[in-house]
Amino acid sequence: MKKIFGSCPHDVVIDPEKWTAFVGYLKQRKIIDTDFQRFITFDEFADNFQNFSFVYAHPLHAVQLYKVHGFIPLAKYTETYDEAAVISSKSIASPSISKMHDQKVALVKGTPSHAAILIDLSKNYPAVEIDPVTKGTYPDVLMAVSIEEAQYGIILKSVWDQMISMKERVNHFYTTEIKELVHVLMINPNQREIAVSVQKALLEMHNDPEGRKILARLKCDSFTVFGDRGMEELVKNLAGCVF
Repeated sequence: MKKIFGSCPHDVVIDPEKWTAFVGYLKQRKIIDTDFQRFITFDEFADNFQNFSFVYAHPLHAVQLYKVHGFIPLAKYTETYDEAAVISSKSIASPSISKMHDQKVALVKGTPSHAAILIDLSKNYPAVEIDPVTKGTYPDVLMAVSIEEAQYGIILKSVWDQMISMKERVNHFYTTEIKELVHVLMINPNQREIAVSVQKALLEMHNDPEGRKILARLKCDSFTVFGDRGMEELVKNLAGCVF
């Protein structure tokens, strides 16, 4: 069976071939023999969980891979977190989180950005309840707010930063700073015997000139250990999110 590396669909929109370069780097060094396969939708990505030998998953998928499929967590980007960028219609003169109460808010349900805003509201704005307008993609969220189908919208901050078109048609007025949610590099339990060597190679990539080139394409300074303790913390942080 072909060994597949899958990356979160959030991270295959811009320069998807960076992941081919990433697994090629590891394969050339005989660390892990796997090939990158691109999945555009979250449903398709999730349908292939059991087929992955190695995977880079957003926090909610990482929890599922860990709890249901027994994947072994290895590493995360150093000091990089999944946060939500909050946008509003241009027609709202002074947008604020408090004013979102009972308003229509476009979002992609069950994603890190959705989790981030729920955690932020719970901690900092417990009185605010939103009326979600579910969309399939972040560009759809942006469009919904720009045409005032929804007054507000939630977009993953890293995706917002890379968007080019239509950003001028909305206002970006707030970004969460919860620093609790991360994407995780994980390995299939049937490859447990190489987990330590793969983790070691990941943690040392920033010390190698070729490794640094790959990391630059991934917009990552370095990888940091992320193991069972980190996963249990992630599970706890997500426990209160009701999507």
